[in-house]
Amino acid sequence: MGPNIEHVFGRVDFVVEELRDIAATIDPTLLMGADAASLLRKIAEAERLCGAVRLVVAKRIDETGAWAGGGHRNAAEWMAGETGGSVRDAIDDLQTSWNLGDQPTLDEALRNGDLSTDKASAVSDASKKNPDAEDELVKKAKKAPLSSVRDECNKTKARAEDPEKRAERCRKTRRAFFGPERDGMISLTALGPVAAMAHLKAALEKRTDQIFRQRNRAGGEHEQRDRYMFDALSEFLRSDPGAADAGAKKRAARTNVQIRVDLAALRRGRVEGDEICDAPGSGELTVTEVEALMAENDCIIDALLTRGEDVLKIVRIDRYVPVALQKSLQFMQAKCVAPGCNRTFRLERDHLDDYAESKRTAYDNLNHLCPIHHRLKTRYGWVLSRGPEGEWSFEPPEAAVETRARTG
Repeated sequence: MGPNIEHVFGRVDFVVEELRDIAATIDPTLLMGADAASLLRKIAEAERLCGAVRLVVAKRIDETGAWAGGGHRNAAEWMAGETGGSVRDAIDDLQTSWNLGDQPTLDEALRNGDLSTDKASAVSDASKKNPDAEDELVKKAKKAPLSSVRDECNKTKARAEDPEKRAERCRKTRRAFFGPERDGMISLTALGPVAAMAHLKAALEKRTDQIFRQRNRAGGEHEQRDRYMFDALSEFLRSDPGAADAGAKKRAARTNVQIRVDLAALRRGRVEGDEICDAPGSGELTVTEVEALMAENDCIIDALLTRGEDVLKIVRIDRYVPVALQKSLQFMQAKCVAPGCNRTFRLERDHLDDYAESKRTAYDNLNHLCPIHHRLKTRYGWVLSRGPEGEWSFEPPEAAVETRARTG
């Protein structure tokens, strides 16, 4: 070990001992709320920096075989044992570590503590398939929540891969499996093509809402939505799969699946360039998959036809006519627009400019907010605004006044 490396180890040992002492002695009851929040932000930054070091050195452990000799089958298994994480996470870390040599923008952002390892892993994977997108993905990842980063990375990877090959790859790698969880519970994980999962999601959400209304009318105990969704899933899994083939008279419940597709792509039969063809909140689709969904007897398609970013028309492939403005919001705003909020269910429509003053109910004056952010805006004066590039901000009354004063 050279003198420079000894110096690094000495500094790391010092930091570890300091953190150990802080963890052992800190009394959170002595902290004011603002102080606790400030401390958490600093610790989160420290975690990002520690994660950066872990990713930077992971490749060296792998290529030198430093993990061997302890009965482990590979470097990922050794890393999982050392970090206390899963082998799946260790595999992602190793892959990201190997990629960083060809991703200088991501490497710099990671070493600066701008990105968590989860964000870095998503950006690295997408940048490997589409290197030209690295700078833009890193820029977005610094500000956006993890779920939005993963969505954008998935779109980037989809654009870099032939749509038909992607659809076939997803079909061949579909899977579902059970696994043990904490508290003696069992988890069910299912991975599948976007079209199939979008259909399943729509059916589950519809039945979940029905269960909620039924139990609410019956005066039953109010529970969280995810518990009602489990009950809906359990119903589906226990239903008789041969009922339809046996000539059951009861008609299957029809579910609405929402898609967005460029009219040109729909006519052409395939997506080209930056054209849109997806299920909002689920992922990218091929035109072939959209056509297959249209052929499903228990599936109603609400389609938003676009030309680039312009909305041309909303059509329902069914005999019912949708409320166009409501559907536009559902397609274009699949989740609460308040920055950092990812709620996608039971969203409430809100007038950006108060209706009592503007008297305008138009697409550019409507948005989706979750109940919490809607209440903050309507009752407590929080200000929702949209910048020139379409970015949303949501500020308390005092902050909004200060912002307007600074910008004139």
